[in-house]
Amino acid sequence: MRNITKIALLIAFVVVAAATSCTKKSTISGTLPEGVDSTAYVVLYNEANNTPIDSVQFSNGAFQLDFAPVSHGEALYTLRISGTKGSLFIVPEAGTIKVDSTFSYAEGTPKNDEFAAFYTSLRKIGEDLQAQIEATGDDVKIDDLYDKAMSDSKEKTINFFMEHKEEPLCLAALQLYRNFDGSLDKVKELLDATENRFEDYDMVVKLREQIAQFEATQAGKTFTDLEGVQFTKEGSQPIKLSD
Repeated sequence: MRNITKIALLIAFVVVAAATSCTKKSTISGTLPEGVDSTAYVVLYNEANNTPIDSVQFSNGAFQLDFAPVSHGEALYTLRISGTKGSLFIVPEAGTIKVDSTFSYAEGTPKNDEFAAFYTSLRKIGEDLQAQIEATGDDVKIDDLYDKAMSDSKEKTINFFMEHKEEPLCLAALQLYRNFDGSLDKVKELLDATENRFEDYDMVVKLREQIAQFEATQAGKTFTDLEGVQFTKEGSQPIKLSD
């Protein structure tokens, strides 16, 4: 009888624990960035389909959002502030996530900490470059310093992307990479390295469209000729873009 009671208690404990884990919530919090309207809203988006999940208004210079976590870094969210441009990438892991005061990155869970460390390392390259530029008056040397900083930033970003190419987090690195290199050839190379894992993401769909348009205008490619009418003093005549 005693053993049966112990078993019953163990089953009850497992059921309660499972129910608790299913209802577990994550929290994102932060403060109002400098220069942002105090009545603005913070909106949490699912980056996969660019749809809003939840929103909250800043209150007393701060915000807090609760959401159901997604395990193992299998999703990528963004935080956006109404009336401003840009967005902050969030990995929706279980735990308490804290946004930095400049609304640039988030910390508090493993994947978000990993991206925060990567982001701050890039920012450190920029800060070091600024200090070096201020210390020299040589324009040639400044150009060399700038080229070195850009090269280091691109290399670091590509490495992070490749380390996470099986996770949506790699797309956050790709977005940063485009700040250093506008080459769609490299963007295509990086996207291809994901083996089509994220082709349904809104961001990737748009990039693929840009790449297709770019490739269609390269030398040796055929294009649809455009026709119109040119008006002159003598009258009008048909004209083509290829003329």
